Amino acid sequence: MAILSGTAAELNEFGVGSTGSSDDLHAATKLARQMVTSFGMSPVLGPVTIGEAGGEVFLGASLQDMGSIGPDTLNVIDKETERIVEQAKARAGYVLSRNWAVVLETAGSLLEHETLSGVALDALLSPVEEIEINDIVLPEQPSQP
Repeated sequence: MAILSGTAAELNEFGVGSTGSSDDLHAATKLARQMVTSFGMSPVLGPVTIGEAGGEVFLGASLQDMGSIGPDTLNVIDKETERIVEQAKARAGYVLSRNWAVVLETAGSLLEHETLSGVALDALLSPVEEIEINDIVLPEQPSQP
């Protein structure tokens, strides 16, 4: 979720994304794909690794290039990866929107002072509303084919 906080903040502030979020999206997609293919964290595929050599893909080869995974499984991997990234983006957006006044105040202080630490930072962040991840209601996801 933290990986996409910059992307979510940009969407919250400007209503659209930009090329500035490409690194965030790349990192989030890579982690989500590992969650699905290497860490067994997909409720659809279950607690398995997918691919060869413990789920690792060597020398830049994609899972598809390895030939050991069928097109239906590749489709499920893509859908699960997308679901995880979309949920993380929605969660980050929700947490930021609930604390947007603190984000704006912190940004203003950083513009004024360039750095923040200690008591000043604690004071700025003290109103942050802590939100349990399971309390966040996510938007409906399209059903799997």
